[in-house]
Amino acid sequence: MTEKEELIQQAIQLTDDFKSLPLYQRYLSLKEALKNDQRLSDLLKEYELLKGSLKFLSGDEKKKTLEKAQGLFKTYEEDPLVVNFRQAKYDLLLLIDPLSKASL
Repeated sequence: MTEKEELIQQAIQLTDDFKSLPLYQRYLSLKEALKNDQRLSDLLKEYELLKGSLKFLSGDEKKKTLEKAQGLFKTYEEDPLVVNFRQAKYDLLLLIDPLSKASL
């Protein structure tokens, strides 16, 4: 086996080991759950619609719409599924951070 082939084999093994980590599995599970959560999806869609309508509004109507949009976004951000997903993603990024800082 050449050095290149050996390095490729090691990279494949490292990737497989990474994918088997409980933290990575949790991240994937939460990502899928978030993607399939209709209520959260609807919250984001409504938020985007309200945000997009702001340019056509003025005065009190704009202020009320902005407050409603901010409330929707806060509800989304504070949902336990979103909080857990963000934490799992953060933890995963911390785990791989040393790899991205490795000197080549």
